[in-house]
Amino acid sequence: MSRPETGPRIIVIDAQEGLRWLYQHWLEADGYRAQVAGDRTALDALLAGPAPDLILIDLHLGGLDGIRACRDLRADPRLEGIPIIGTSHEVAGLSSRLGKSSGADSVLVKPFSRIELELAVRAALGLGDGAGSVLTRPNGNEETDSGSGTGCEPSRFLAPKLEDGTC
Repeated sequence: MSRPETGPRIIVIDAQEGLRWLYQHWLEADGYRAQVAGDRTALDALLAGPAPDLILIDLHLGGLDGIRACRDLRADPRLEGIPIIGTSHEVAGLSSRLGKSSGADSVLVKPFSRIELELAVRAALGLGDGAGSVLTRPNGNEETDSGSGTGCEPSRFLAPKLEDGTC
């Protein structure tokens, strides 16, 4: 698969190499330019370049405190206004609170599907409104979202910025 040269730039931060590869593959297949980091040094190197359009960060990074890293990203004036999606395993209902306390705009609960990731990214980037709409991917392809119900169930995709718990 060739990597997109245009489209929104997304930085993926996850300590697990297999998940970094999977998320990068999914995002690039959808026309995004995905760059991955597994630790703070790699993340800092990616942030030395142009600001990304979105950041996807594991809130439970091994060796790199994901919540602290997310807070640092949120506090960085160069990244002001950049959406941050946290990822987390569900821990007794704490994922939503982790997202709020970390500064993430939303949280995807692991394991999540490719469509759930795509819907979260599209929502964060303002690229589509969800069920039943014709979606234009960053690569220019159009498709219809059938509104199958995946991606916005409160137990799977948490949007902590909304007080009523809805997506």
